[in-house]
Amino acid sequence: MVETSKISPWPEPRSPKSLGTFDYPFAHKRMKFDSDGLRSAIFFNLAGHPRRPEPEQLRNWLRNPVAADSAVVKSLFEGLPGNLLNEVLWNSGASIYEMARLFHSCNVDYWKTVVWVDQFSLDSSKPKGVPSYYE
Repeated sequence: MVETSKISPWPEPRSPKSLGTFDYPFAHKRMKFDSDGLRSAIFFNLAGHPRRPEPEQLRNWLRNPVAADSAVVKSLFEGLPGNLLNEVLWNSGASIYEMARLFHSCNVDYWKTVVWVDQFSLDSSKPKGVPSYYE
């Protein structure tokens, strides 16, 4: 008999697809930087957070993930809905590749966020355990 308390309807945490699958010319194209647009996405999820980054700081983290505060990055990206993940990408002054690299560096593993970034990967394989309506 299967213990039902260990069965979850939600996929398990997982890492984004390998960074090499985000290494193509369009993925390196940087978006425009709009601090107001980026600020609204940051405040949506981290309002009142004691270490909430300013838009310029988040842009710097995207460009240099080694300097990023991993806990803050995880808190920010793991709670944003898809439309606000798009807002962050469009307004961050960073590229798709830089965002995927930040996710790898900070161990962002929330499945919805990972499914979102994986849509930009050249690897078209389907992850197991993710409902098809999220692909």
